[in-house]
Amino acid sequence: MADEAGFYRFEQVKLHLLPTDRLFRSSAPHYKSRDSDQRLDPESIAFLHKQNIKHVISLNWPADDATITITNTLRTAGIAHTPLKVEDRHAPTPEQLKKGNTEWEKHRDGTLVWCGFGHGRTGTMVSGLQIMAEKKKPHPHKFTHDDYVRNHVETQDQEDVLNKLQAEK
Repeated sequence: MADEAGFYRFEQVKLHLLPTDRLFRSSAPHYKSRDSDQRLDPESIAFLHKQNIKHVISLNWPADDATITITNTLRTAGIAHTPLKVEDRHAPTPEQLKKGNTEWEKHRDGTLVWCGFGHGRTGTMVSGLQIMAEKKKPHPHKFTHDDYVRNHVETQDQEDVLNKLQAEK
């Protein structure tokens, strides 16, 4: 069902979150091999509605026109959009991770994180959201390389930004 709507590797994230949280991850819609492939069609929007997705955090590096089109399409469908431009195989900045978290906090009942393929940048944002959720606990989980691998974090730069985020008080 997700694949037919253009969302490859669609899955819910449950580790290190509250039981009531609804965080999902996937590829960008209709991603083939480049960030510029992304597009939303009626099937994509219907799928997001069926999954009760109310917010999307996108970590792509499309042309500005593509971002505006995606934002407008989502907004028309009643879905909030947080576009954070991150080049493929690069890490979001600490500020982008915090912005993603600020917006996630407003939509914990249905957020989808996507980037091109749905791994590196998406995995970095998912890990960042988990780290910030853990920081609120009395005995937070210490994230390691193995946690990052499980989330499909791809590069040392991505791990480094997450380790810095985790070290912040």
